[in-house]
Amino acid sequence: MIEALIIAIALEMGLPPYLVLAIAYTENETLNPTAVHLNLDPITGAVLSRDLGVMQLNDSWFTGDWADPETNIRAGCEQIKWLLSMPNMNYWLVAIAYNCGYSRLLAGPPPARSIDYAERVFILFNEYRGYRH
Repeated sequence: MIEALIIAIALEMGLPPYLVLAIAYTENETLNPTAVHLNLDPITGAVLSRDLGVMQLNDSWFTGDWADPETNIRAGCEQIKWLLSMPNMNYWLVAIAYNCGYSRLLAGPPPARSIDYAERVFILFNEYRGYRH
């Protein structure tokens, strides 16, 4: 059900559904609508922010009903669509920016964790394209 919703919203918004699915599964392996990931300060352990819902939207910018799958997926798709509209962006850079943030991507080399993330996204992306075409 969640996977079908992701595909439908991605297509409605003119996005490549396999890219959106790959990002969603990399963010949240079970596509759990109520998943919460805490981002902690590595020194103090204090909570810096939370990633929420199916698309693991960061609460520093997302203020909608994060536990509603449709709202969460739409917001994640809006973020992906916005990233794709930025100059010189491609699917690889979109995956990196979805993980570390667009401003961090522009600031210099992305963190190694974001490169690893993009690699995981593209493994899934290529699997989905191969299995479903």
